[in-house]
Amino acid sequence: MKTNITLSLDTRRIKKDGTCPLVFRLTHFRKTTAISTGYALEPKYWNDKARTVKSSYKGVSSVTRLNNLLTKKRALLIDQISALDEKGVLKSLSVTELKSLLIKPEQSNCFFDYTTTLIEALTQQQRFGNARAYKSALG
Repeated sequence: MKTNITLSLDTRRIKKDGTCPLVFRLTHFRKTTAISTGYALEPKYWNDKARTVKSSYKGVSSVTRLNNLLTKKRALLIDQISALDEKGVLKSLSVTELKSLLIKPEQSNCFFDYTTTLIEALTQQQRFGNARAYKSALG
């Protein structure tokens, strides 16, 4: 398998406060892209050799918990990649297609779609009074 994920500090994108984003570096057939972890820290708190956050970092309540969380997320990503490889799908994907499969953007419902779905569910459950109240609120 020519796909790998490593945790790294992206020092190329330094923020105004001096922190750098912590990213998973996805490499697939010698092409790379970054998957955000949502964390950023100063380079002095990053152990590049062990690929972990140093215990002197004070940005979270527990550095050990943060390192465990990042390790777990990496393991889940590797597991998803292995599943795609077993299916035979991995070879035909580009690095951007693989990234989009791994991060799966969250679906967001707007108020009207959610309320309509709720009204349909209440009608199927024969809870017509509540369905009518939501319909009138929907306008």
